[in-house]
Amino acid sequence: MNQQKETVRFVKRALLDFGLIEQFEARPSSEQAECLWWIAAAPDSSEEDARVARLLDDLAAGRPLPSRDLSSRPTGSGR
Repeated sequence: MNQQKETVRFVKRALLDFGLIEQFEARPSSEQAECLWWIAAAPDSSEEDARVARLLDDLAAGRPLPSRDLSSRPTGSGR
């Protein structure tokens, strides 16, 4: 549970730093929670960083938030 709290803080800080907090909070709470779960479930810190980067890219581009259902999709910015 502590890891989840750390992940949420890390993600919120990134959203604030990149000016995307409003876009994230405009999404349904269930979508937000699913995305945060997906990030927290990363097997290591480098994958967690990649998943946060993907979240930021997707928000900036107006795409759906990543989730465990999309975890097979490559991380990072794409088409």
